[in-house]
Amino acid sequence: MSSTSTAGASGSSGSAGASGSSGSAGASGSSGSAGASGSSGSAGASGSSGSGTAGEACGMNGPCAPGSHCLFGDLACGTSPPNDVCPAEYCAVPSSCSGLGGPPACGCDGKIYDNACLADSAGVGTSILGNCGPAPQGRFACGDVFCEKAAQICVENVPDGCAFTRYECRDLPQGCGSASCNECVDASNECLDVLHCLADANGDITVTCATF
Repeated sequence: MSSTSTAGASGSSGSAGASGSSGSAGASGSSGSAGASGSSGSAGASGSSGSGTAGEACGMNGPCAPGSHCLFGDLACGTSPPNDVCPAEYCAVPSSCSGLGGPPACGCDGKIYDNACLADSAGVGTSILGNCGPAPQGRFACGDVFCEKAAQICVENVPDGCAFTRYECRDLPQGCGSASCNECVDASNECLDVLHCLADANGDITVTCATF
């Protein structure tokens, strides 16, 4: 009987070839820097508002220039009716009142100042409205100021034309008294035309003058 032939041993399987290494990824390109934005154009300077200089009308006519303020030339703190021909308000620059004396003056804020200059420099102006109460001791009211009793008279200057009445205290002229008011209107008053002289029950004398 013939013998069965033995199968040959199977050959060993070949080892798998090593896989190729993957190529490294290329470096990403750097992003380009953003372009600088153009600077915005500067805003045009706003036009300055028309402002009055010292002495010019203000209030309804516009504001005053920086460093000045609007005062009331009518001595009535702006209560006079508007007047385009003779404006009651004007621009004033605060000035030094150093060395200036009295008389004391009534401010539109109801305070009594040592003189009208100080009231104007404070930006309040002076008042004939009586809003400061009784006159200081030893003085009497003269428009917006206070004169010294028995030593001064009140002179009321009434202008002829576009202006407002002004008040001042003058030294009592010789011979002038409540019983002789006519002696109070001599040349020392500098009146162009004396309208009248009045002595009240307290002996306080007011001379009204017309000025031009």
